[in-house]
Amino acid sequence: MRDYLGEPQATLTVCVEHQPRWPEPAFASGRSTLFPGELAILVGANSNHWRKIFNVYAKLLCALKPDAATDWRALRDQQLFQPGQQHGLRMGSIVAENINENTGLTLIAGKQYADALGLLSQATSLAPGIFVHDHANCLITPYFDYRALSDASIARLAQIMTERWSDQTALVLAT
Repeated sequence: MRDYLGEPQATLTVCVEHQPRWPEPAFASGRSTLFPGELAILVGANSNHWRKIFNVYAKLLCALKPDAATDWRALRDQQLFQPGQQHGLRMGSIVAENINENTGLTLIAGKQYADALGLLSQATSLAPGIFVHDHANCLITPYFDYRALSDASIARLAQIMTERWSDQTALVLAT
């Protein structure tokens, strides 16, 4: 079962606890990047829940770099997890084992997930619902859902990322 979408050495990786259903045959190969239209296939094979995760991710990327696309929908459909883009999505509990190995920025989506991984106890609060891990380039964020991460919260998260990790955030924005 796949546990990653996007460039393997992405400079921004969001981590979620669960995995979507992988429609066959479109996702049978071992590659982790997506081609145009494949994200829509993945969303169609799953619940509205996954559409929300991808939408929030695209909104965050647009908040980090407003000129990356005409709008967040275009970024989601034309760039998210596609070859050459510096963003990824890690799914499952392997995150805790690899978090210190990631050279880019890691966002753990969900306080409960971070706590289950043993990361929350090693984190400091920066803003409501946003924590920084004490030993890694890692933020713990609200879950990637509209109720937990409103547009205002996404803007605040992007601001924190830019202020705290200007060099790494610049790498995310380079593509």
